[in-house]
Amino acid sequence: MRLEFLFTILYTFLFIWLVPAIPFVKNSGLGNLKIRIVIVFKLLTGLGVAYYFAHTSMYNDYLGYNEDGFAQYKLLVSQPSVFFTNFTAEADRYGWGGLLDASYSFWGYLRFNLLFKFIGLM
Repeated sequence: MRLEFLFTILYTFLFIWLVPAIPFVKNSGLGNLKIRIVIVFKLLTGLGVAYYFAHTSMYNDYLGYNEDGFAQYKLLVSQPSVFFTNFTAEADRYGWGGLLDASYSFWGYLRFNLLFKFIGLM
């Protein structure tokens, strides 16, 4: 068994046990069983979406974005200073011009850089 599966199972049980104890969730008016059912449903939905995009969809931006975000996470863990300062890689490659260009410009790829960094932080 891979270690990732073990951690996934442990985290699942931890969240099923811990989330109903959070005061905000307690005051929602849902019972513990309903809260746990919602958590399991959310996890199963995420697994279904990942399976769909990995095996059946021709447009798998979801997994690509997660892979790029994971690369940013690894950069954050190994070299935090580079993580926070490497916004200008496309500026070195394409220059600072093309403010309204959708691609092949620093400004066109800035939104993706910010998104990948956000996913890496999460």
